Amino acid sequence: MAVGKSPRSLVFDGTYVWVASASASTIAKLNPSNGTQVAKYTISNATNDYPVSLVSADGKMWFANQTGGAVANISANGIVGPAWITGGAAPVSIVFDGASIWLANANSEALSQFNTSGTRLAVGGELVLRSQQPHRHPDALTRRATELRFLALRAGPTGGVEVVHSYSSPMGLPNVDGASVLRSKHSQVTASGQWRTVPIEGLRFRPTRPVPHEDGTVTEIARRAWPEVDQEVVHVHVTSTLPGRTRAWGLHQRSTDRLFVVRGLVSIVVYDGRLDSPTHGALNEFKVTDRNPGLLVIPPNLYHGWKNIGTEEAFIINMPSLAYDYDAPDALDLPYDAPEAKSIVPWRW
Repeated sequence: MAVGKSPRSLVFDGTYVWVASASASTIAKLNPSNGTQVAKYTISNATNDYPVSLVSADGKMWFANQTGGAVANISANGIVGPAWITGGAAPVSIVFDGASIWLANANSEALSQFNTSGTRLAVGGELVLRSQQPHRHPDALTRRATELRFLALRAGPTGGVEVVHSYSSPMGLPNVDGASVLRSKHSQVTASGQWRTVPIEGLRFRPTRPVPHEDGTVTEIARRAWPEVDQEVVHVHVTSTLPGRTRAWGLHQRSTDRLFVVRGLVSIVVYDGRLDSPTHGALNEFKVTDRNPGLLVIPPNLYHGWKNIGTEEAFIINMPSLAYDYDAPDALDLPYDAPEAKSIVPWRW
């Protein structure tokens, strides 16, 4: 039966089957006995509309609007709303634990908690999973008797889906002073030392290490034999950034950037805004320094930028795959302080 383009979520409320069709921006209510459509609701918000997940709670059908970054409900009388409630960045999954509604926010890497009246609860309304680290990309929520579980997923190398990271969080907060401002702490790496991140399609990072000798250290920046250096080096330049300063956001339509921090402590952020990308909406952060260096390869059409989060001037080498064209630079800028930037790239330092 036809319900709408890109059906993403299917829920049975005890009487009807509900289907969220993301690309059509609709939610259909079906009679399970004969498959007929009882009603169809067009989702309309002030921003983009992309309903991706459904849950039935207290007689209402709640849904997460991924690109709109909001949550709303359809009541028994068919009213959508009554008001949109702001969720996190890119809410992709929604569950009801019997008392609260939880959202998994892929890009803000946090869980949002609401009551069935739409009031935000828990840690300022969000259980922050990343603590400013880029490795908590929750893609799916499941409910158990006493805990919530989230999974970070990505396409497997031989097809299907592999679990990048899973985490169980006890529902609720301890009965102590200051509970409302507590944040969960989680390791940035696995027990084997692997980063917990959902990498953006085409983005590559090769950690390197300073090798000590009797006069100091030597650090490799790039080698032609490395798979990350698969394009010719035609241009090399160095950029400096003063402490506390931000250089963002930019992208190149043809050229690949190859960045290497040779001095200072820098937070580099990359956002995938490519509409046809399998990791569209993903965001990665890399904290790099001359003591913990690495070569970051950024393909075309990815927003990227950095902030010097250290206490000294930072120096970043770039080896773009195309030489700078003085007459027609391959550079498009979205100024970090532009009003549109906050809604386009979901990251603020």
